[in-house]
Amino acid sequence: MEKKVLSQQVIYFGEVKIPKGFEIDKECLSKNILHETYYNQQLPCFAKNIDQLNSFIRDHVSIENNFKIYSKRFFGNMYKPGESSPLLLGADFNNLKNSVDYTTLYGIDVNSCFVNIYFDDNRKKERMYRTELKTNMFLMFPSTNKYIIENKQEKSFNFVETITYAHP
Repeated sequence: MEKKVLSQQVIYFGEVKIPKGFEIDKECLSKNILHETYYNQQLPCFAKNIDQLNSFIRDHVSIENNFKIYSKRFFGNMYKPGESSPLLLGADFNNLKNSVDYTTLYGIDVNSCFVNIYFDDNRKKERMYRTELKTNMFLMFPSTNKYIIENKQEKSFNFVETITYAHP
């Protein structure tokens, strides 16, 4: 008997471990989200910090899982206490050829933040995988999966950076 895998959905996740002295400035990333929201421009410190994060994720996926990706888009969101995002989707089903392949969420400064990822498992449709997104953790999944981000606590904002990736 032989086996051929036709389709597979994988979620990559882990802690972002940057060498000491080169840490990502999470305060800069949080402030950048606020600054972009109100002034529609990025802070000068954003480029260096997002490049560090992007390099870590690309290298991690390339070395650990043996495939290459390149970043397409960066954007951050903040969620008020008790707030959930609408149902989100990274892929553009009207233009799949030029669409992104993976969505990555990075917990900049989060507390009691959960991500619900919806997927189909052959005939079982709209199944859900729920996981907690913690500060300094990334979560990467196929952009064809819908998802919701939930801030389940009542004290502070949650700041989440999103990076979308494509295969070369």
